[in-house]
Amino acid sequence: RANLSGANLEGASLHSSRFAGAWMTNVNLCEAKAQSASFKRATLKGARCSGFSAHETSFREATLNEASFHQAKLYDVEFQDADMTGIQLYHARIQHSKLAGAIMIMANCINSKLDHCSFAKATLTDAKFSRAEITQCLFWDTDLRGCDFREARFRGGDFSRVVLEGARFARAQLNTCDFRGANLKGAKEMTPEQLMHSLTDTKTILPNGKRGPYMKGSGAERG
Repeated sequence: RANLSGANLEGASLHSSRFAGAWMTNVNLCEAKAQSASFKRATLKGARCSGFSAHETSFREATLNEASFHQAKLYDVEFQDADMTGIQLYHARIQHSKLAGAIMIMANCINSKLDHCSFAKATLTDAKFSRAEITQCLFWDTDLRGCDFREARFRGGDFSRVVLEGARFARAQLNTCDFRGANLKGAKEMTPEQLMHSLTDTKTILPNGKRGPYMKGSGAERG
């Protein structure tokens, strides 16, 4: 619960450090390294975390509005139920991390690499994932309305029961994405090839509003 608003921790080593409940608005954590640290319920609004590296660290229920994590490297990090509205994750690498229930409205994940992360029941409305590389991530029950997936590269991934109204998919690679039970109604710029390389079933709502599974030549890819 310390007040570290505006503190300069650039390049700091934060091994097993505890910042639970701390007030850290506009803190400078650029190039800092956190190992087994805790920022649970901390307030890091506007934090500068470019080049930040974290391993086995918790940001559960933290406030990270407008924080900047450009080129951050995050492995086995917890963000469950965190408020990450407007967070900047440009060119970040996030692996084996938990973001279930997080609020990530208008998050910027352009050119990021997301590997085996869980976004279950998260709110990602209007988030940007263009040119991102997304490998075997879980998005079930997630709000993905208005998301930008243009030129994103998916390798698998579970999209069960997600809502993708207004999401954009121009030139995205959807290799074996699981859209069974997903609501794709109103999704934009999808192609027959994208849907043919994905999994759909009778519970899938296709871009034109009809039930799946997707059949080539049906025109159901047009939202």
